[in-house]
Amino acid sequence: MNRRSFLLGGLAATTLLPLAACAAPAYPVRAAQTGPDLRTVWRSHPDGPLPATGDEGVPLDVTNLGVRATPTVRDGVAVGNIEGAGAIYLTQALGRPVRTIGARFGFGPGDPTAGSLCLATWLGRPITDTNCHLVIGPTRWIFSVASGTTLTALRDGPVNLPQDGSLHTVSVDLDGGPSAVIHLPDGSVETVTDPSVADVRGTVPGWEFFSLRPGGATVLLAESWAS
Repeated sequence: MNRRSFLLGGLAATTLLPLAACAAPAYPVRAAQTGPDLRTVWRSHPDGPLPATGDEGVPLDVTNLGVRATPTVRDGVAVGNIEGAGAIYLTQALGRPVRTIGARFGFGPGDPTAGSLCLATWLGRPITDTNCHLVIGPTRWIFSVASGTTLTALRDGPVNLPQDGSLHTVSVDLDGGPSAVIHLPDGSVETVTDPSVADVRGTVPGWEFFSLRPGGATVLLAESWAS
């Protein structure tokens, strides 16, 4: 299975499994964390091309999978500008295993089963192997892990996110053990425990714009962070 098939397979899964999200406060700061080491507030950037680095100065890499679209900043959010089927990842090298990854995001018009945001922690570049692949769309969320190009879903659930551009918060905490703690936009918390979560310690956090087919819901990324 090639990388495009891998990601489109994960995308197709979002139409069969529930994606996720709701309304919530800005990114949470927890007792064990004084603030994310990587963080970009997209509304602080003018409309146009993405900056070369995040707000903290770490290089921001763009990976296109299946599409030639160029992501940009528009009206205070980063958008993928994907018109067909494919994915675009924004990634940054953290340099050590990711403990927390999150986003402040929203959705615009389009098919709610064909557009989603993904938070992932990759083992390296090119993106391969992850202990955290959280897909979240207007109606469902799916948490998966990946070994090579094989994506395995571990947990999913329903959500009900409006597609009016309103912003919501989602994050995942990883402690190096077999559990991932998902903080959903409605304030609920899901804990996924599986040995595969501890198999990989991803050091490259990524925020993905994903579209299963033309006309999918538009993903709006307002803030991105990881530590």
